[in-house]
Amino acid sequence: MTTIDRASFERDVMMNIALQDISLDVSDTSGNRPVLVALDSDLLEDVLKRAARIGGYANVFSTDGTQVRLAALIESSCALDPASAIDMATGPTSERPGAGATWGMFLDTISASGTPILVALPEHGAARPTATRPRALTFA
Repeated sequence: MTTIDRASFERDVMMNIALQDISLDVSDTSGNRPVLVALDSDLLEDVLKRAARIGGYANVFSTDGTQVRLAALIESSCALDPASAIDMATGPTSERPGAGATWGMFLDTISASGTPILVALPEHGAARPTATRPRALTFA
């Protein structure tokens, strides 16, 4: 596995967005497409706090140093089947991530279950985004 730091990965993400036709599914009310960069080893709580600071919704690129994944934190009402989403705040204890859960673990859970997850954002009002199944990307 390759070691990578967030700043280098962020540069790679921005370069690939500029050079490739990467579909960014999340846009805000102004038409901007917020991008959040994370490492799979980042704590889930930290990634969600960063998402909350930019409005709660984002196109989230992440890497473990080998593979790159793109997930979306979308407004719950925009999810294909919001009623089927697992609620990580009030759902069964077995479905809730632990304090040490990483963003990569979270994406692995979504990938394995195929079910979107209603996210509890720290310090972020009533709006709660839904995290969608990530897709793998190949960078130039």
